[in-house]
Amino acid sequence: HRGEGEGAPHEAVGFGRVEFSSDDGGWVVNGRLTDAGNSAIKTMEANNIAIHLVNPADDLLGDFLSAAERPFLVVGTYNLSDSAKTLAVTKKVVLSVDFDPNDVEGSIQKADQAKKLLGAATNLVAFVKSTDKINDLDTKRAFYFGLIKKGWTANDISAFVGGSLRPFGGGGQFIQR
Repeated sequence: HRGEGEGAPHEAVGFGRVEFSSDDGGWVVNGRLTDAGNSAIKTMEANNIAIHLVNPADDLLGDFLSAAERPFLVVGTYNLSDSAKTLAVTKKVVLSVDFDPNDVEGSIQKADQAKKLLGAATNLVAFVKSTDKINDLDTKRAFYFGLIKKGWTANDISAFVGGSLRPFGGGGQFIQR
């Protein structure tokens, strides 16, 4: 896990962030959240510290969904069982969907599958895999119009990527690895 320190940007925005990406010997051991990890989640939530879960295995994602009371961010590779999906929607967990400007059609398919799985786009955020062609107008148009052809509304797209053909790098909800 990795946290933000004194004088960090969290002071300006009013929250901090802790990233969980693998066993750390304390909060996550053998792919499972420990009692200390459960306590840490409660403390983080009480202190407005956002949880950022990276590539969680099924058991670890389930542990976080059970322990957390507030929304958190899940990025990378993850699976959602029916029970995990229900908890993720109920707790308003934000789930990333990889966007690759070099594979617009594949990115559209992934986004649409995630939206159908969750029933809405409001808990989804685009996660940029490559900056190649990220601000190419033809790429952006293909992505936006591809989502529209799949039945996405302007509100769906806005929730997912920020809703404009301006550069993806500023002001939208794209997260870059």
